[in-house]
Amino acid sequence: MAGSFDKKVRQRAHKKGDLVLAVKRPMVFAHKSKGKFEPKWEGPFIIDKVFSNSAYALLNMEGDTCVLPINGKFLKRYYP
Repeated sequence: MAGSFDKKVRQRAHKKGDLVLAVKRPMVFAHKSKGKFEPKWEGPFIIDKVFSNSAYALLNMEGDTCVLPINGKFLKRYYP
């Protein structure tokens, strides 16, 4: 069953300089949330480094580095 699903799944590959959005991680949320109307994505970010294990180092739009690398499954391409 999983094999038939995996045939149609396309891997997302990003390269250095792409603009991406990152999913908000649960550890960032405070107890004061806006509920279901709160945005699920944050960014845009610029990809600074691409690691071999599909992790990416991100820069914000001002050029400052983000704290930790993030896995590629938590990113999606941003189209301005």
